[in-house]
Amino acid sequence: AWIWFVGLMVAARSQRRSFIVGAGVLLGGCSADSPIPSRPDVLLVVEDTVRADALSAYGHNRPTSPQLEAVAAAGVRFADVTAPGSWTWPTHATLFTGLMPWEHGAHFADPNGSQTMQLSPMPFLVTMPRDDVPTLAERFRDAGYRTVSVSGNVLIGPDLPQMMRGFDVAAHHLSDGEVVRAAVETMKDNDERPLFLFVNLFGAHGPYDVHPVRWLDDNAKTMLSKQTAPAWVQPFLTDSGVDLHRHVDETGTAGTTAFVAGDHAIPAEGLALLRDLYDGEVAQVDRHLNTLLTGWNAAGREDGVVAVTSDHGEYFGEHGLLAHGRTVYPEVTRVPLAIAAPERLPAGVVVDVPVELGMLHDTLLVLAGLDAKSEGLLPV
Repeated sequence: AWIWFVGLMVAARSQRRSFIVGAGVLLGGCSADSPIPSRPDVLLVVEDTVRADALSAYGHNRPTSPQLEAVAAAGVRFADVTAPGSWTWPTHATLFTGLMPWEHGAHFADPNGSQTMQLSPMPFLVTMPRDDVPTLAERFRDAGYRTVSVSGNVLIGPDLPQMMRGFDVAAHHLSDGEVVRAAVETMKDNDERPLFLFVNLFGAHGPYDVHPVRWLDDNAKTMLSKQTAPAWVQPFLTDSGVDLHRHVDETGTAGTTAFVAGDHAIPAEGLALLRDLYDGEVAQVDRHLNTLLTGWNAAGREDGVVAVTSDHGEYFGEHGLLAHGRTVYPEVTRVPLAIAAPERLPAGVVVDVPVELGMLHDTLLVLAGLDAKSEGLLPV
């Protein structure tokens, strides 16, 4: 398998390219005069809450992910990827440690547990990941990298520092626009060290805002107007869209909980509307990814390693569920993964072999020339 991989690397394109195809930035390759950096810059992007089948890169009939398609065209797309968890905390801990949730220990906590943290105003408790296992950021830092995390998800930030071990900077921002601006500024820094940059784009996570996409027609606008909205959506309307975590009535029960319990019905056209809004959010995340990679190329980092994935998906009535977490159907565990690494990986390859997202940890280390317990995803 390794000989096969090396052969594909040798056959990879060698001409430097950095250009736009449609809405997608293609990552470039090294020229013959510029050898492959021994310690490449590494960019890891998590598109939070993006399920694979919501992406045109994975066959969705809506143009939700032209930028991810461009990353896949410049590298390798994995067609069948299973996340280790169905919500943020355990999956990110796996990405950062390479361990499965029952090994790293980061998951929902019993309210009576001793090693927990209440993240206000979040209504749940979490257990901390093990601190005796080096994180991905620690491995890169110890190899001389500058390590930066910029996240739109409050769980992946300074409020829970044990998850962020090894990052020189771990920042949380309230919008994806702010996340991308901070990330691009980091890329421009003239620090001579190679860069390991982690970015969490949180836009696809609920609540669902309205974005200018062609599939939100006049009927959708009628359903989202406070004057004409049907009864099922009225408790959840906001100035910008729909928030299913709002209370459905004076009992204080969230809409997602009431739906699962059978206490608040959402008709089929309502679930379709929620999916329309979500697809718009996914498309907006892809536009942010475009801005991010435009900055990556402009900063002269196009010869680095770029990996784009998700931590989990989202339910829209399947199995009688909404949102995510606590259950593990494919709607929340099948996620995208594309890796572009000029001169290290071939371009335009689709891998159909089922893989587990935790293998990305070792893959990034190996692509950066660092020691790892395994070859990660390279053999396939």
